[in-house]
Amino acid sequence: MMVERWPVKRRQVWGSFGVSTVGVLLSAVMLWEVWLPADFPPLALLGVFFPFLAAPAMIMLILALWIKSRGGFFFNGLVLAGLLVFYGPCFLPQRSSTVFGSSSAMRVMTFNLRYEYYDPADLTSTILLQGADVVAVQEVAPSVMPDLMAGLGESFQFVVPVSPLSDLALFSRYPIVASEWFCPAGDGQGALHAVLDIEGRPWHIFAVHPLPAEITRLGDTFIPTGLHYGNLEAQMADVLERARVIKEPLVVLGDFNMAECSRTYRLISRQLIDTFHEAGQGLGFTFPQDVWIDGWQIPGPFVRLDYIFHSAGILARDARVVCEGASDHCLVTADLALQP
Repeated sequence: MMVERWPVKRRQVWGSFGVSTVGVLLSAVMLWEVWLPADFPPLALLGVFFPFLAAPAMIMLILALWIKSRGGFFFNGLVLAGLLVFYGPCFLPQRSSTVFGSSSAMRVMTFNLRYEYYDPADLTSTILLQGADVVAVQEVAPSVMPDLMAGLGESFQFVVPVSPLSDLALFSRYPIVASEWFCPAGDGQGALHAVLDIEGRPWHIFAVHPLPAEITRLGDTFIPTGLHYGNLEAQMADVLERARVIKEPLVVLGDFNMAECSRTYRLISRQLIDTFHEAGQGLGFTFPQDVWIDGWQIPGPFVRLDYIFHSAGILARDARVVCEGASDHCLVTADLALQP
């Protein structure tokens, strides 16, 4: 009798050890991603998929209940509780528009068009459907720019076209009274600083599309082993330094090529407000969508790359992610107004 029970008990001990170990590792990853004490490439790569830690934690929690593992239940439950605290507010009701009083809102939008997409009619129709007042677009192919200007010209009388420094363009219903291109950190992809006259008051718009984080790979293979945000962080630090001295209303938007759980995002959110966190619902994933490889569609979107940030003194009434077939990125809109 004892001989028959021992293997069962041994399997239970090893099972408890396994689910507890996984729980400890997941807890450590979660704490690292929340704290972000340093730029550690393997964990930076895991940070891209941070919300999906819930899947292994839930599986391990069920196994822990089945084999009655207290350690496994505690540590995996801790991961799920932490993710609930971190992401739970994203699903709460949006800000009520009553906080705006009589202030009129301006809708801003960012949209990565995808270089290899060559149907301007599809792109312009997607843009016009959003009813935006200011639109920043990225990955504008030179051959597409004239068609975009023709298709959007009636609705957007003021345009800053693409520059040799960047693939960005800015369309506005409001007068653009000044614009300047610059290379963040001296060697980054060009960013645009434009000043708009909105109802007699200057608003500063920074449109960005920084170079992405450096991907470390396993030897000579294409298997990613980490992300290094150092260069991207330097580019955005330059943009933030320029924005810091501006006292008027300010918006920074674009394809930032960064995950929400990254030191670069943390750097930006210390100074500016994320409109989607303020007035959106859900996780706000924007990439990839409508991407096919060898006849197979990549499920998505499952990561946030596109953002709209604003300075203090501005409130966001609404923020949305719209996923259409016109690009491999979803577009992002936000309705902004000055605080009453």
